Amino acid sequence: MEKKRNIKTLSIIGLIVAVVGLTIAFAALSRVLTINGSGKMDTAYWDIYFENLSSPTLVGEAQVSGTPTLATKGVEISGINVTLKQPKDSVSYTVDIKNDGDIDAEIGTGGIVLPTLTSSQAEIFEFKAEYTNVQAKGTKVIEEGDMLGKGEHV
Repeated sequence: MEKKRNIKTLSIIGLIVAVVGLTIAFAALSRVLTINGSGKMDTAYWDIYFENLSSPTLVGEAQVSGTPTLATKGVEISGINVTLKQPKDSVSYTVDIKNDGDIDAEIGTGGIVLPTLTSSQAEIFEFKAEYTNVQAKGTKVIEEGDMLGKGEHV
């Protein structure tokens, strides 16, 4: 009999300890958690455009009719109309690409759109866009992944 009473007493004490422990755990976990903080993001300004379109440089019997147009801070050169009469004729224009923004720019997929030549035209003509890299002291064909840093021009 005494043994049953001790077991009951220990069971009741264990139950009380468990209830008190769960109460304390619930109270600790149900407190309001307040997180204070602040963040700041500077604005980014994107401004890339063409400027300073040169007069054409003609080689051979090449001729130019009309004047290409470049709007102020334009992103498109239109109206290039040339006549090439014999092999090795060429017409070249020079234009600056300016990054007046405050973030670096990278040429992505589809970033430079050149005229599409038919297969027969491609056998005769070559159309390419190159830039002069002042640091590398040379001319390079414009490719995907090329960078133009903020404030730079090529």
